[in-house]
Amino acid sequence: MGINTVDSDSIFNSNNQLPSITAGFAGASLETAEDKQPSNVNYLYQTLFKFEIFRLPKMEYFIQRVNLPGFGADANLEQPTRFVAAKHPNTKVNYENLTMTFLVNEDMSNWREIYEWMRTIYLTKDSKNFESKISTHFTDGSLHILNSAMNPKLQVRFRNLLPVSLSGFEFDSSVTDIAPFTANITFAYDYYEFV
Repeated sequence: MGINTVDSDSIFNSNNQLPSITAGFAGASLETAEDKQPSNVNYLYQTLFKFEIFRLPKMEYFIQRVNLPGFGADANLEQPTRFVAAKHPNTKVNYENLTMTFLVNEDMSNWREIYEWMRTIYLTKDSKNFESKISTHFTDGSLHILNSAMNPKLQVRFRNLLPVSLSGFEFDSSVTDIAPFTANITFAYDYYEFV
């Protein structure tokens, strides 16, 4: 009675691995200290941005402040179990409103442009100014985040911006330190994405 010999070529696959034992380690590489270092160590600064509203191209010059809104679900869903309730993600996410501060120019044309746009969306004294073509109520906008060399590094695209509120301002003849007026505008939108 002879001893059975097993051909090693029949056990190992083409990558010289035992099937279902070492196959999961194929292509795995060990991280080096260099792999753990960030590729960009420059910081993000508050002043390195520009914002464009596609419907209002001249507004970009006057924008002083804009926020990158947060987002998240109101709450998670819970599945009852015999023990601790299992948590599941809510399928709907809410985006915070986009707020923006801009300088008002001398003839108020930039403020009035937004005001007139909003009058076509919301009913004021009558429906004469209301724009029935709903697509004109919305516009897209982009937040351009600049790098330390003042070149665009990231773009955040806001889809279907809808103006919700526009602040007024107070004239005051007793003011001694003269500063230009600023106004705030709040937008609702569908979502934003990095492009």
